[in-house]
Amino acid sequence: MFTEIQNSKYNGDVMQMSKKDIGDYIRLVVKDVLKEHSEDMNKMGLEPKMVNGMISKVAKIYFEDRLDKEQM
Repeated sequence: MFTEIQNSKYNGDVMQMSKKDIGDYIRLVVKDVLKEHSEDMNKMGLEPKMVNGMISKVAKIYFEDRLDKEQM
């Protein structure tokens, strides 16, 4: 997913991601998780708005960790 944003934003050129890209990343992750797991969520009685916050939180932590590692 991280690489997917790099490729789509920078036309395939390898460029350094920055904190300003975090919103795009989170939106992609949330969209993908909901697409892949909507059936399971329905079975559990969960609505997207019930899980979006937690998905976003985990995606943000991952994104920031990945940025830190790439900038080392």
